Amino acid sequence: MESQNFEKKTVRFTSGRGNDAGECVGDLYFNPQLKKQPFVVMAHGFGAERTWKLPDFAARFAAAGIGVLNFDYRSFGDSSGHVRQWVSPARHREDFHAALHFLRGESIVNTHRIGLWGASLSGGNVLMAAAEDEGVHAVSCLVPFFDSWTVMARMPKVGFLPVTAMAAADAVASLFGQSIDMQLAGDPGDFAFLTFPGWKEGILKSVPQGSRWQNKLPARVALELPFHRPVLVADRVKCPVLIQYGKRDEGIPVESVLATAKKLRAAEVEEYSMGHIQPFKEPWFTKIAERQTEFFLRHLCGDHQTP
Repeated sequence: MESQNFEKKTVRFTSGRGNDAGECVGDLYFNPQLKKQPFVVMAHGFGAERTWKLPDFAARFAAAGIGVLNFDYRSFGDSSGHVRQWVSPARHREDFHAALHFLRGESIVNTHRIGLWGASLSGGNVLMAAAEDEGVHAVSCLVPFFDSWTVMARMPKVGFLPVTAMAAADAVASLFGQSIDMQLAGDPGDFAFLTFPGWKEGILKSVPQGSRWQNKLPARVALELPFHRPVLVADRVKCPVLIQYGKRDEGIPVESVLATAKKLRAAEVEEYSMGHIQPFKEPWFTKIAERQTEFFLRHLCGDHQTP
């Protein structure tokens, strides 16, 4: 497919119910010359924002004729939420389903050609969303977080008790609309949620200039994360799945990725000699983004597009 011109506009949609309902903000990339086009929904990984390198992936997809909805979860970036930077896989999946619902209501979207893109934690979120929504037709998972149990096994055991205590205190504080925060990314030995070697530096260097992002998150995530196990529902995913992982990933065990891939009906698995942060910079980014574009073109595009 030849490169296409595309436009971008900001969109908003509602996610959640009752007091937990909020507004998600995203960027819609689309070709105004196409009446119906395939689309990919994408969101950021653990504690990040949609402006962190994701626009580079989105622009590549859009230039190839694949529309994109790149959005911030509730409580992140431009999206609403009183408790900021609340990492919650369950809420994130609700946001993905809300994004799919919004997209299917847009006249420019071919609702039979929608894919999902995720990286790290969102790589697991999109797999679970696809297991719950048979209308998803392709999924791309980059350095995916498929099984919290295997990831937790790599975390320093000495920090489990104080983190759990802080998480419990935060859960109580949440009953009163408050939160108790802890450091999100730290160096090995720091009291922080993610202390894998190199992650703090990689995360902090990814923050775009002018971002209001802070290196913190509500501690309550420690109570929910053990239940984040996309590996358990992988056999329910009916569409093709592209998995790209790093054999030198400091936090995501290769075994958990391969175990999940074996349960999928149609998996394309690729190993790279990289760590967890490297896919978002050269020399890896271009190679990985090109492969993802080819994957989505093959599974979402065809002669269905009408100028």
